[in-house]
Amino acid sequence: MDLSELERLCKGDRRRMRQYVDLYLQEAPPLLARLEAARSADDGPGTAAAAHALRPAAHRLGANALFDALTELEQVARQRGAQACDEALQRVRARQERLTADLMAWCASPENGG
Repeated sequence: MDLSELERLCKGDRRRMRQYVDLYLQEAPPLLARLEAARSADDGPGTAAAAHALRPAAHRLGANALFDALTELEQVARQRGAQACDEALQRVRARQERLTADLMAWCASPENGG
């Protein structure tokens, strides 16, 4: 995770950065649930759309590994369908878990309101 893009966007305002991080931590789980549900329903377009919906936030948070995994998942879902997405979805899950842990640690820091 590299929060320099978010820091630039927020002009260094840690309070605003914290708001973005909190928003992500609140909104990511339902989006991931939508992604999982689309994959389970063998819905390729839905899987691709859910992966696409998460990409901007991953980019803003400097979560390049998650962004890349979401991009791959979206492409696989569009080109080969939801059934072909299991490996890419596993990578998204792992990177999302890591990002969540990193963001929670960032939030716990006293300089970030923790």
